[in-house]
Amino acid sequence: DYTYWYVIGPSLKDKRWKKANKKTNGHIIPLGYINYNDRYSDYLQAADLYIDSYPIHGFTAAIDAVSANTPVTCLESAFKMLKYLRNTRGYCLNSDSLISISKKVLYDKNFAQELLKEQQDSLEAEQSKTAWDNRINKLYEVIPHSHSVKNLKGEVDYNTIDDKCVVVNVMLNKRFQERFSLAVLVYKLRYLFYKFIVKNKLKEIKMLSKIS
Repeated sequence: DYTYWYVIGPSLKDKRWKKANKKTNGHIIPLGYINYNDRYSDYLQAADLYIDSYPIHGFTAAIDAVSANTPVTCLESAFKMLKYLRNTRGYCLNSDSLISISKKVLYDKNFAQELLKEQQDSLEAEQSKTAWDNRINKLYEVIPHSHSVKNLKGEVDYNTIDDKCVVVNVMLNKRFQERFSLAVLVYKLRYLFYKFIVKNKLKEIKMLSKIS
């Protein structure tokens, strides 16, 4: 009764979020788009918990939350996630774990502080300037002292290849296999149609949200 979920991005214009807002008596509040330099940081600093987006993670948004002293919980997906979150108890392998850990953050202040400390330490170890300098130095040690550049004319567009790999990755994701049905297959085909033939980004994302 005392928990409110503010959702940045979706708005009440979306029927699904409008329904969720009504069903929870206003406890789920879609805020729509918020300018990063406007009220965004205010919401992060006021929050007791930041739940990362799914199936595509927030990346810098999650870093913003940890930097604002707000612990983060997130759900494993087929898409890559920054290592600093995978190393903490906020990284959940299934929805039951996500709900359990999120509730513990909200109702156990000591645990919330422990998790935040884990994530801040992990962020410093994995994403700080010092951490990146060390990676670059190690890379420099193993690269060849001389190299040649081949003619890249006629090469395949690797952006397209990467997109197709993402689709295959999602299809092979274990949760996709568990939830497989004719309806999901239809959404998958629609996703491919909107992405590669019609090239409608909005409908592409909408289809992806239904299959992930």
